[in-house]
Amino acid sequence: MHRFTRFAKLTLLVAIICLICTGFAASAFGQSVEAKVKTAYLYSLLRGSTWPAESHPDDSSPYKVVIVGTDHLDGHLDRVAEKKRINHRKIVLQRVRDLHSVGDAHLLYLPGGSRELIKAAAKATAGQPILIVGEGKDALASGAEVGFYLDDAGAVAVVINPTAAQKRKLSIDDTMMTIRANAGR
Repeated sequence: MHRFTRFAKLTLLVAIICLICTGFAASAFGQSVEAKVKTAYLYSLLRGSTWPAESHPDDSSPYKVVIVGTDHLDGHLDRVAEKKRINHRKIVLQRVRDLHSVGDAHLLYLPGGSRELIKAAAKATAGQPILIVGEGKDALASGAEVGFYLDDAGAVAVVINPTAAQKRKLSIDDTMMTIRANAGR
């Protein structure tokens, strides 16, 4: 009887450890899927958007993506930037800590969902042809043209404000409007 109790406790302990590990793996898997979906969408935004001609000083100038803060994309965006081209142009990533280094970005990615940061970015880049992509349900209300958030099912949802993009002399392809409804599903 004493051995059975010890065995039962050991079995329970192993089961708990397995459940905890499974939870961590599922969480990591979910983060990986989220990172891949966001990366794919950022790349698609670069491909499916049009900037004014003066945004590219010459035929070889790259698309510049500036990321403010930590992106949690698990290196997926770096791999895309290394391997992919858009109209024969490279994609250059620049990671910065604050908005002072935005410069001549084409796409400004503001991960983390800070309303204050999105508002500050919109104000600092007003009138410039820079596509601001924020995170959080209120990203558009804060001044971003594109926003990522997790919907009630935990899938990545994307919202786009084409009117705000037009005010920045940007055009977002209609196919992006269709994809946004299905992103992450």
